[in-house]
Amino acid sequence: MRKLKELRAADAQEIARLKADVEALVGALHQSTAENSQLHRRLAQGTGVVRALPQPRTVDATPPIPPGLV
Repeated sequence: MRKLKELRAADAQEIARLKADVEALVGALHQSTAENSQLHRRLAQGTGVVRALPQPRTVDATPPIPPGLV
């Protein structure tokens, strides 16, 4: 019985943490959506300069295998 209570308490803590994470993600999504809409309006109106930021290049995380080890 004690083990179940401990598991339930741990689950409650994780659920609370996940709820906080969801709230933070929703806030970030809302902010980026609002900024995107604002940029689209400015671009459509031609009333401002909108510059695209350079996109980061993806790098293959797998190092090459040295010759002789293949």
